[in-house]
Amino acid sequence: MEVVTLMQGSPHSSLTPVFLVHAISGAALPYFQLQSLSDDDRPVYGISSPIHCANSDGFEFPATLRDLAAIYIQHILTVHAQGPFILGGWSMGGMVAMLMAQMLHDDGRLVEKVIMIDSANPELLPSIDSPEQLADIAQGTFERSVAIRGLQFDHDIKPASQPLSPLPQDVMLSCHATDTPSPFAWQNPVSWAPTPSSPCTSFHPDHPSSSPSPAPTSPDPSLASDTTSNASDTDTCNSSLGSPEGPDDEPDFLANIKLHIYHGLGLMARVQPGDLFPPGSSSDFDAILISCAAPPDLFAVDPSPYLHSRLVKGDALGWNAARFKTFTRLNFSGLHDAAFEMENIAEISQLLRLCLIDLA
Repeated sequence: MEVVTLMQGSPHSSLTPVFLVHAISGAALPYFQLQSLSDDDRPVYGISSPIHCANSDGFEFPATLRDLAAIYIQHILTVHAQGPFILGGWSMGGMVAMLMAQMLHDDGRLVEKVIMIDSANPELLPSIDSPEQLADIAQGTFERSVAIRGLQFDHDIKPASQPLSPLPQDVMLSCHATDTPSPFAWQNPVSWAPTPSSPCTSFHPDHPSSSPSPAPTSPDPSLASDTTSNASDTDTCNSSLGSPEGPDDEPDFLANIKLHIYHGLGLMARVQPGDLFPPGSSSDFDAILISCAAPPDLFAVDPSPYLHSRLVKGDALGWNAARFKTFTRLNFSGLHDAAFEMENIAEISQLLRLCLIDLA
């Protein structure tokens, strides 16, 4: 799979393409399961992390969620340089898509719509107060991701009792000062099926945004080291949480998912109020939130004091409708984690089709 992979439709279509960003696993594979979103071959692309592409040894995780969005913008511009743009994503992917849209908008490019599949405003994510809490969140997210598809990992290895290095100050977050209650607790998405990777598209070294900024000390206790290379990160990650086990081609894929979960949680934890929406700013594009319609008491809560599959304190998941040209919320009957399970594919596909009606 490439960083930007055609999921359906024709790349030669005159219709505006749709770009869907991966969730916390870093893989865009769930979007392959979508039914046709257009009767006119509208191209739909999935965006995956370079860590899941072949020849990814040189990839370094960016320091911020904005840096990650900048990398993905450079990739989609190689496919669709002129715009307009339709962006979206599931969970973390919706957050990144919103950042991409803001950056494209600020650069004077036309963004038509952002479609978020049960994505919260990252400026209002709850606090991560300690390395142990972050390790628990990452471990629980990884275990749930693995369990969904019946894969195996080492149950006997627990997170390290002591972090390898202190959590940086910028991740020692307290609850953001805001009149709006935090609408979201760390959630554990992912439905995917392992497939062999194909070479990823190349970065553009001449463009300053195509290579991620050097990462500061890792926010992830099991990934803290003097280097951000995949090899050292994988070693420290495995020493803390254990190596996954499975069929011949699964360990590397699962290890990369584990690595991406750690980094992804760290990137989201760094987002501060004003990073996405500067005070007084607004966006001249439409936003749609596809959200689970069930009340919060129907969502399972994990035994860990830090892990909740989803805890909603507001229907809009922290998004301020006044910041957009229009803001629409659509109900989805399935649970967050099961959004791309086969029993929900028809419904999520129909909702996405609805989002694309009347778009050129």
